[in-house]
Amino acid sequence: MKYIDIHSHLDFKDFDLSREDIISEMKIKEIGTFNVGTSLKTSLNSIDLASKHDNIWSIVGIHPLYSNESRLEDFDEIEPLIQNPRCVGIGECGLDFFREANDQETKVRQLEFFEKQIELSLKYKKPLMIHCRSAYTETLDVLASYKKSHPELHAHFHFFTESIETAKIILDLGFTVSFTGVITFAEQYQDLVRFVPLESVMVETDSPYVAPKSVRGTTNNPLNVIEIANAFADIRKDNREDVAEALLQNTKKVFGL
Repeated sequence: MKYIDIHSHLDFKDFDLSREDIISEMKIKEIGTFNVGTSLKTSLNSIDLASKHDNIWSIVGIHPLYSNESRLEDFDEIEPLIQNPRCVGIGECGLDFFREANDQETKVRQLEFFEKQIELSLKYKKPLMIHCRSAYTETLDVLASYKKSHPELHAHFHFFTESIETAKIILDLGFTVSFTGVITFAEQYQDLVRFVPLESVMVETDSPYVAPKSVRGTTNNPLNVIEIANAFADIRKDNREDVAEALLQNTKKVFGL
């Protein structure tokens, strides 16, 4: 394996006609991916997909925006999935107050689901895949509180586009971040890309979303992780091959591959 896209949704219907072809080409190019669940259903799909392909691993959990249509009892079915050897993390979970920022009931429910997944992360010693939008203060407060009594807790912030100041808080907690195809076309993140230490970074596509510059407007897929890794190296003026190897080793270390 030369590259691992640490966040994709290959089980989504967007790939129903192309999934097997993409996975076959990924194997040829030595690309792996973490297929990330957003609900009980997609977590089940994720485990199923990972069980069929040795270059795919699963992350299972409930996305904050799906908490209103999910039940806490769903974790009774998700918990056995966490114990599957093809599962490497829990999520994507966290807080998202962007769409329903003034709905206190939704905030409370999201927090309840988030804390449940933190507890599962600690129980099974698997890292969290964090989704956070318009809620960094609240998310980091919760994680910092758990980190004090559970220093082994690890949280990975996917699709990171926040400030350097926020990055410092995340890094000080010992957590990691990943960059998407956004860095291939949005110049405002170059200082952030240069700031984060190489040992704290991974790359992702968040397929089928946010395709990188060369294929903007198309359905994104894990094959495009190479372009993202190259952009990351180029922005930092680092050797592409050295960076690719470092990103791979970071992923293996954090997710226990």
